Amino acid sequence: MWRAQDLRELCRVHRVLVATKDNCLDIAQKLLAHECDGGCPSYVVTFTTLSRVRTHERVSNAGLRLERLDTPDSEDTSYMEIASDALRTSIIREWQDTISTSNLERAVCGPCGRILPRKELSRVHPSKCDLTLLRNDALPPKTRPNTYAFAVYDRALLDPRGMTDRWYLADLMVCADCRREWVDNGRMPRLCLANWLYYAHEMLPAAVASAFSQSSQFDRMLVARARASRISFRFTELREEDSSNREPVDAHDNHATSQRFIRGNVLIMPQNSTHLNTILPPPPSVVHDTACAVFVGTQKPTMETIAGLSPVLVRRSNISTIINFLIRENPYYVPDGETFFGFSPANLESLLDDSGNRRDVGVPCAMDIGFVPDSEAIRATTADYTGRNDDREAPPADAPLLMENVGYTCGDKSPVSYRDMKLHALSHCLNGGRFVRSQAGDTFVPDFQNPALLSWLFPHLDPWGIGGFHHPDRVTAVGMEEQLRYLLQRADGRFQRDPDFAFVYFNILQKKAVCDSVHFRVKEAEQKRVVDKLLAVDRGVLEGLIAKYDADRYYAPDTVEESELLALVNSVGTVMREIPGTSGYKLNMRNEIRSLVNFHGTPAFFITLNPSDVNHPLVRLLAGDNINLEDASVGEDLTEWRRRLLVARNPGACAMFFHTMISTFISVVLRYGRSEPGLFG
Repeated sequence: MWRAQDLRELCRVHRVLVATKDNCLDIAQKLLAHECDGGCPSYVVTFTTLSRVRTHERVSNAGLRLERLDTPDSEDTSYMEIASDALRTSIIREWQDTISTSNLERAVCGPCGRILPRKELSRVHPSKCDLTLLRNDALPPKTRPNTYAFAVYDRALLDPRGMTDRWYLADLMVCADCRREWVDNGRMPRLCLANWLYYAHEMLPAAVASAFSQSSQFDRMLVARARASRISFRFTELREEDSSNREPVDAHDNHATSQRFIRGNVLIMPQNSTHLNTILPPPPSVVHDTACAVFVGTQKPTMETIAGLSPVLVRRSNISTIINFLIRENPYYVPDGETFFGFSPANLESLLDDSGNRRDVGVPCAMDIGFVPDSEAIRATTADYTGRNDDREAPPADAPLLMENVGYTCGDKSPVSYRDMKLHALSHCLNGGRFVRSQAGDTFVPDFQNPALLSWLFPHLDPWGIGGFHHPDRVTAVGMEEQLRYLLQRADGRFQRDPDFAFVYFNILQKKAVCDSVHFRVKEAEQKRVVDKLLAVDRGVLEGLIAKYDADRYYAPDTVEESELLALVNSVGTVMREIPGTSGYKLNMRNEIRSLVNFHGTPAFFITLNPSDVNHPLVRLLAGDNINLEDASVGEDLTEWRRRLLVARNPGACAMFFHTMISTFISVVLRYGRSEPGLFG
């Protein structure tokens, strides 16, 4: 019997319209009434998970059935036809219409503050709607906006960039989601600013706003109550006239043509668990574990060289200003005398080794700084076939230092291996625990249902503590994944520009997916035996084995009892649903590719497409610049350095640029999924 979801998939690929209420019989009748055309596929391949594992007998008795297909005498060579001039012209015109200013220009929605394609927004006059639905009178008085006529707009929370007039009642730009909920249905939009998605960055005191804007990545880690990653800074010495830096840099070379400059990378590595600080700034031991720096060059860096690298510098005045503001205004930074004790002047003084001269700016004395001599092997680790890492010109002396982010994410075996999870779960059961939960990490700080976590990890993004995930006062609940998408679409770009935010919360989502989907499975025939043995496990041996694995992840059992216990634990399989990014998910995709190759044959034609964000004007349009893509001179006013700086400061625009170019190529040039042929057939 056909399943409804399979029939709906057939309807989708054959472009047959079905209603939500249609049952299997209704869908089957629509498919039988459908007449296929050139756009309908000959067959559909789907992959699904079996409800139960196939028995051993069925697998061993399985055979391969081959059916000879009747093929015409002459092979079909239509795919070898060269595209006609008319087809090429139509593809070029469609590409120009798709990648055009009018089609890709973006604007801001007033109620939610997201930046979206202008064609998806419409104008709505406030007199036609209930502005009180966009109010949030529970916000702290200091956070109420003054960047527009707040009272004139009936105290509604709006993004001024989505207003046609800030000081008089006028049309608002409204996206489709907000229009459907606010205008059509008369309720508060789920993703509007009033639903505790307002962060009041514009209302920060001038001194605090200045401290946040001047703060380095290291400064922000020292004022945060929680830390979920470790950071390594890598600095490479280069010379202006030799972009590949293949020749050694002579320490005595004083020629003007061999001016040295620095290129850097930032490596962001996830932690096993979120670390929670009890005082701010944290003590030297925590600073030591927070970040380190590695210099690659021909000679060890001097203190003067290090002092010129802003990413590893901290400023005492900024740290003091920010911490005092957070303790005073942020409810999640209020000292309670138990888990958080507030500001520590002693730790602030010990940040820098100033030898009695109280400097304001410097490198933390607790941070490790290493040196690696330059070599071909070192250069090969950052080689790139596109040449984008080759610096053809030295940046201006006062220009910002561009640091390329390299983020590490947790896979199946992070942050705690399945073996350790099973051992801890078994120990919890045997010790009479009320429920079983395989907790990642060693110190519990709630990652998922924690309204304070966003402000704890990123106080510069949620300085007032009013916009965290799962805020308890929200009129309509917003899930973590949905709020993350919203934050990355905000017009101010603070969340998408932050170098840590995307990596940290991707890892949190991965841990959440593991916790939501992990199950333990045994063979049906072995169930009773395994259960009996699990209940009879010696708790002392179990606790000892857990302690040994905590001390040494690669410990090998050296007693018969430990070996038998480990074999018992290994007989319990760990099962999870598909989680993107994990090794199991990648293996599943590889198996699908192998199946498709076996079914269709090996591909004979490959296309490599590598859009260049540094050299394409579309990035400027997506970043908010008012430009015209049809103007051939766009981009000539920016040097290569300025274009790189634009790309570095707008990673979200670069991601949208890449998605736009690849999806448009597939849809317009290849015309995949369409009835008419593409450039390659």
